[in-house]
Amino acid sequence: SFVYACIFGVLFFLLAPSLSKLVFSIVKDSNVKLLGIDYLKIRLSGFLFVLILNNISGFFRGFHNTVMPLYMTGFVCLLNVLFNFLLVLGNWGFPALGVRGAAIATVASEGIGAFLSIILLYTSKTTKKKINRRLSYSSLKKLFLKISFESGFSEGLVYLAVWGFNQIFILLGPTVIATQQMSSQIFYIIY
Repeated sequence: SFVYACIFGVLFFLLAPSLSKLVFSIVKDSNVKLLGIDYLKIRLSGFLFVLILNNISGFFRGFHNTVMPLYMTGFVCLLNVLFNFLLVLGNWGFPALGVRGAAIATVASEGIGAFLSIILLYTSKTTKKKINRRLSYSSLKKLFLKISFESGFSEGLVYLAVWGFNQIFILLGPTVIATQQMSSQIFYIIY
């Protein structure tokens, strides 16, 4: 699963500049377009972390441990709110980076979350016993591909909806985008 996550993560990293320009090619306001391209490029560059988090959350859920993914998601969201607070408006001596700060905050929180989730995967009582068992590669591959397709499709729909909402916020200006990003993280914690 990590191999596929790494392959797709690297692919998105390499395609991030082109995809970002393509997505924002419909925006007429050049300032908003530049901010949006920069934001999406940073977010897509860190997509590997999202894939790792989703894979590990799925692994825990597969072993009927839904609490660990909840804690991981909550931690990442809280960290994102903190980083947004620091980087969007430049609080506590950090630089005010606006929309760019929102993207960096999100990628940084997801990166830290992915790193910690890997540690949890190998140290949690739920998974420690299971990881050390010998399973056939072909049965794991089939199961992984099935779960990956289903969860990937679901996540893809969510990201498509978020992208659609962001297109609306783009029209309202960079401050609204940054505010919306912080608000979204608070919503995800509550939801």
